[in-house]
Amino acid sequence: VFEVAVDMIRSSNDILRGSGAHLLSALGVGCPINGHCEYATKVRSQCINTGIVEALREMMVTVDVFDPGKAAAEHFAAARAVSSLALDDQFKLAGCQGGLIRPLVQMLFSTYGRVKGSAAVALANLTASADLFFYYHRNTERTYWELPQEIQGVYRADGTFE
Repeated sequence: VFEVAVDMIRSSNDILRGSGAHLLSALGVGCPINGHCEYATKVRSQCINTGIVEALREMMVTVDVFDPGKAAAEHFAAARAVSSLALDDQFKLAGCQGGLIRPLVQMLFSTYGRVKGSAAVALANLTASADLFFYYHRNTERTYWELPQEIQGVYRADGTFE
């Protein structure tokens, strides 16, 4: 089923892409037994290796001048898939490094309520973690995953870093 969802997301047909994203969303959550679903965990880890992050990002930046509702449906489906897949830190890191944050933030300004809501949930799931941290540098407008040097320590007068 996972391979079918991946093929659907990579399709050139917008209806198939949306359906594939909804299917992937359901597979990413699964049916937890005692709070854990092994198949859903496997699906989330496979998404990192199959390039799904890039496909979802492309869905989130889709623009259709003649039918904005069609683009909104793709935005909604992609954000929903991200919110379901972003339950593991591995996918969160791959998603943030893969450029999912900027389109999700842009979706917060959509005129469609369901797009705003799904983007907000996806951002919350994507960026919330006890173990994963990122730092945004305002001057360069870039996100860094390593701790900035100015937080790690200070340069002493003799030139050593402590």
